[in-house]
Amino acid sequence: MIIDSKQLLLVSSNLVLNKYGKQYIVYNSLFGFPTVLNRSGLRLINLFKKPKTLNQIEQEYDIENLKDWINLFVNNRFLRPVDFDERQFIRQRVDKTVQKIVSGKFLESLGLICDTGCNLDCSYCLNKKMRQVLSRKSKARGKMKWQTAKMAIDNFLSTVAKDKVEIYFGGGEAFRNWDLVEKVVAYCLNNFGSHYKFIFSTNTNATLITSKRAKFLSKHDFIITTSLDGPSKVNNSVRFYYSGNGTYDDILKSWDNLENHNKKVEWFCLTLTDNNIYGIKESFFDFLCQRGIKSCSFEPDLVMPLKITPEELVEKLIWFKELAIERKISLGGMWDKGIKNMFEEDIKKRMFGCSAFTGRGISVLPSGDIVPCSYSAKIIGKIKAMQDLLASTEYQSLISSRAIGQIKECIGCEIEGQCLGGCYITTEYCEYKNSDDIFQYRCKIFKLITKHLLEKAVMK
Repeated sequence: MIIDSKQLLLVSSNLVLNKYGKQYIVYNSLFGFPTVLNRSGLRLINLFKKPKTLNQIEQEYDIENLKDWINLFVNNRFLRPVDFDERQFIRQRVDKTVQKIVSGKFLESLGLICDTGCNLDCSYCLNKKMRQVLSRKSKARGKMKWQTAKMAIDNFLSTVAKDKVEIYFGGGEAFRNWDLVEKVVAYCLNNFGSHYKFIFSTNTNATLITSKRAKFLSKHDFIITTSLDGPSKVNNSVRFYYSGNGTYDDILKSWDNLENHNKKVEWFCLTLTDNNIYGIKESFFDFLCQRGIKSCSFEPDLVMPLKITPEELVEKLIWFKELAIERKISLGGMWDKGIKNMFEEDIKKRMFGCSAFTGRGISVLPSGDIVPCSYSAKIIGKIKAMQDLLASTEYQSLISSRAIGQIKECIGCEIEGQCLGGCYITTEYCEYKNSDDIFQYRCKIFKLITKHLLEKAVMK
């Protein structure tokens, strides 16, 4: 973008400045584009605190390569034409995307909540905590019946416009309703296999994967997400059965069953709580390396602040990440989304912080109610009227409210356009509890670690 030398320019109100010694990292809180500047570069930007043209600056100052610098600052959104509204520009982009979403253009994934219950009684269980939400206490609970699953599949496939679709099995613990999993797979392949390429996926606590089930999952090339919360004693202090017995041995047995059927576990999730965060040592990463783990997600509890300060938690996350890098393991979580989005130039690729609002998929409860994701308590429609859901103003409004620049809790934040509010479940739970403690706690974590990772990324 080449700027007219007579165009009045102004410093963006969304400019963020972090000082590191004699240098500065400058970026736009909505658009990103982090850039390292010295004091001279910063002084040049500050000349536009009041509207000025390139011609005026040329007349007043003798600055080498001035036009190149001004073009860089405008393209990186540090300076803006006085008549250019950054938020209005983003809003227009959001509106266009939302219209495509509600048309069903992006729809490709159907989540079936096979069983809202679970065979575990984990201390931090997100599903258990979200079941406390009034709308999921009664009819929404229990096992999904075949008639409900069939109706969801039929209505979904009559709505979706793509020929490659995903069927996701969630819970609670989906495999408590294993018969339904088998029946759904057979129904999809036998009745629609010639018209659609099916991708089957699941999120499981990995305690119910027998050798027979592992063979089935491998045969149908399931994408499998499992969890492990640390070494044996540490995991067993937070992931346990209702009897109080730990799950570590059963999880690894399931991993072995999968590997024996050519479905090796190479990625898993770990939830950080007060009970396990100090028990995860360097030896745990050696174990992961020996198991052939290539990547993992370490995520602080989504609905409960830890007792340690955000600063202490960030130190832990950085240490975990360094230990993983040393062993060539990719480790991340929602907390490093900010730094990834910081360098993404295409705003369409980072318009939403959660896939539940991209129009990619929906989830169905055993009751037949539709929710944005498998953990949400916000009922947005019924499977009998799936197409009506996409056309509803309520659905459109919900999606818009979670897009870049539109999240009310995040307006004005230094990483507003990069963090994108974190997990929606955190916000939803805060509304239910009438407290934003966990949101503010995680917000502080995101800010601190993004600043650290940004320095590491660009101050070389």
